[in-house]
Amino acid sequence: LGTFLSASLQCSLLSSLADRSLHVLDRLYLGGSHNVRGFQWNTIGPRIETSSLGGAASCVGVLHIYRPLIPAEMLFAHLFVASGALASVRSRHRLRDMSDAPRVSTGIGLALVFRNLIRLELNYVVPLRYAPGDFCSPGLYFGAGINFL
Repeated sequence: LGTFLSASLQCSLLSSLADRSLHVLDRLYLGGSHNVRGFQWNTIGPRIETSSLGGAASCVGVLHIYRPLIPAEMLFAHLFVASGALASVRSRHRLRDMSDAPRVSTGIGLALVFRNLIRLELNYVVPLRYAPGDFCSPGLYFGAGINFL
């Protein structure tokens, strides 16, 4: 087993079926170990003080380079670059808003995969592009789950 490249892209769009705004619990959120690493959970995008408001459109892309370690089908070293953006619920130009303010991070780490069901990651992450008020910092981050970008 040799080194391999992996790319993931996830774009989402929400719209209310009624003539009212999306409830804050129904909105899209970005940030955290499952999408844009290096940012705290659900902290990317519009906010009031320290509360995230979420958005109605988002796009996240991650590029990984993996190198199998021992055992080769379970433990991997990886390098990655992640980028994500979120457009406000009130945005009239969602694509432009997302292209104007993407967040970007990069890092190196270890990924442990159990039977393609559960994944554990320990990464050193450095946020490269962020906005004032974002909750991000370089450092070690741990992630556990079943669905990672």
